[in-house]
Amino acid sequence: MSLDTRFERDTERLKLVLRPTGQLERYTDARLSHTDEEGIDATATWLETERSTFALHSLLEDASTLYSDLTTTGLIHLGQRRRDEDLDGTWSFQQTERWTLQLGGTYTSSNYHGAGATLLSNYRQAFGTAAETFAYTEELNFSLNASAGDAHTSGAEQSTRFRSLGVGFQWQPTERASVQGSAGVSRETTGTLVSTTNVGALSASYSTELSTFTLSAQRQLQPTGFGIFTQVDQASLTATRQLAPRLSLASEAEIYRDTSAFQSPFISFDYADRKYSEAHLQLSWQQNEAWTLALLLRYQ
Repeated sequence: MSLDTRFERDTERLKLVLRPTGQLERYTDARLSHTDEEGIDATATWLETERSTFALHSLLEDASTLYSDLTTTGLIHLGQRRRDEDLDGTWSFQQTERWTLQLGGTYTSSNYHGAGATLLSNYRQAFGTAAETFAYTEELNFSLNASAGDAHTSGAEQSTRFRSLGVGFQWQPTERASVQGSAGVSRETTGTLVSTTNVGALSASYSTELSTFTLSAQRQLQPTGFGIFTQVDQASLTATRQLAPRLSLASEAEIYRDTSAFQSPFISFDYADRKYSEAHLQLSWQQNEAWTLALLLRYQ
């Protein structure tokens, strides 16, 4: 059973969004512990002037490792849980009609707790970002972005410094088609270990009167309870089709591949190469403006 709610308050200059969520799973096999996930997501966006905007986002989530570590470490203990606390803010300033500056900062903390045993350690990270966007035409814009920060693992009592630099673009040739992407380099340093990784993302979408298709792929780095960064490669395909005025079909397929960002004889995890895939097919019937009935088939 899952619950997903949304509360919103919107004025001319301030927009507040509060989203509490929850999920429960119970098993007929008594050997399996019950699992659940609960969290709350809050976002505040303030239009300071006609040219500047400030946004603040926070997330508090407590979940079983069945959810929290499924796509990153792959280590699942139903009795073990992870508590995430995230806070980030961004400030955007439109310098001219074509140039926009964006500055931001992020702090995240993850702590493992519960009755289960795990090989993972608590960790936290803090970093800052800066981006400059240039609108070349109404359909095409380019961006230059950079970030730097530090990730600390409590169990190993070690820190990883990281820096990245990249470029991006967004192109919308027609109202129905759009392409956006980014490419860059990230450098991580942990003690005497140094790693340089290519990161980026590419996404293309196309829509017709009855259908929408989106294909995306990305590579990113994120800290984990291993004490080092994990390289996450992700690809997804989504499609929706309006079969009738009230009947629609939606499908999505995702695949994740995780590897260690560091290559060293001292790092030889048995779980250094992990894969996870998921797909679902949903048939929805809109009975009226307020109610929709859906049938969902999911594979993991």
